[in-house]
Amino acid sequence: MSDWCCVPRAGCCVPQAGCCVTQGGCCVTQGGCCVPRAGCCVTHGRCCVTQAGCCVTQGRCCVTHGRCCVTQGGCCVTQAGCCVTQGGCCVTHGGCCVTQAGCCVTQGGCCVTQGGMTFIWNVH
Repeated sequence: MSDWCCVPRAGCCVPQAGCCVTQGGCCVTQGGCCVPRAGCCVTHGRCCVTQAGCCVTQGRCCVTHGRCCVTQGGCCVTQAGCCVTQGGCCVTHGGCCVTQAGCCVTQGGCCVTQGGMTFIWNVH
């Protein structure tokens, strides 16, 4: 029995059914609900971009519709707040998102990073 659920296409992984985790440029089923956006899984230690549900990743971060998320038990879980990651991952703190690494850019006004420093403000 094979666990392969995706086929490579132009360097991307195109899902056949179910979920996926990146593995050398393609996908394998793991149980769960990872659905890559635009038919592609991002490899090289980075995470899949999901449309819904969660994402099983080999990397640390996962982007879901402009919201910040963290991995828990191998799945990507969207947290409160409003981050789009650029070159790193975000976690939430006090309702806003802060960077673990790289730069964090908001879509709705929680935090930004400049020069490696994180600026946080609360929206009342």
